[in-house]
Amino acid sequence: MPDHTIHVVNNSGRKQKYVIIPGPPMMTLGSNNNKHEGGCLVWHAKELDTEQTWDTATTYQLYGWVGTTAEKPGFGVKVTSIDVKDADPATPTTPASTFGLTKNETGDPVMTVKEKTAPMDMVRFDFGGDLSPSDGKYIVYGMAKGNRLPDGSVGTRPFAYYPAPTDANTIQFAVIAPVIQLWVCAYDAEEGEIVDFTNAIQHAGMLRFLNTDGALLANVEHRKDGTFEITYS
Repeated sequence: MPDHTIHVVNNSGRKQKYVIIPGPPMMTLGSNNNKHEGGCLVWHAKELDTEQTWDTATTYQLYGWVGTTAEKPGFGVKVTSIDVKDADPATPTTPASTFGLTKNETGDPVMTVKEKTAPMDMVRFDFGGDLSPSDGKYIVYGMAKGNRLPDGSVGTRPFAYYPAPTDANTIQFAVIAPVIQLWVCAYDAEEGEIVDFTNAIQHAGMLRFLNTDGALLANVEHRKDGTFEITYS
């Protein structure tokens, strides 16, 4: 699949911080349909002077991701990425990716590739052992998305997170259904920061590449009246 490029221009008349975030994951399901709290992270961020532009390209591949926070996960807390692995979608004969999540002796998460068992377009995490906070680290897991770097390689940034369950006997697994619906927001936050999605999109434009007959470029203009004008080509 080709990359999609997002071209942002700041015509708001003032210096502005912009973030790109996806919608929060559609759902998570643990053992016995238990649900646990999570949400979205700032995938990409940039501060622009007036009339300055910003280009970023997203890649098709999704990833499973594990990391830590230095305090209990919540709005404004930044995550530290520990490991990222390709999350392969299902095929007519093969389930989607499944990962194991455990903790090592230093309190960091350990992510392993397991036999694929996840439903179509989802990712499964199987939990093992004690995942409670230790050594000042809270374990989080979720999904990441790729971006094309200037040298042509692919970087990965997490966009969705969930806190690891403290008792793997109670919640033994989770299945995540990502919502790849990107928003460009006028919002002051950093990459990898947990954000209140509802608050972040108060001044934002939503990208709809799927409805654009194969367009690969979204032009996003932030205007003086605060609105976002988006065109595709």
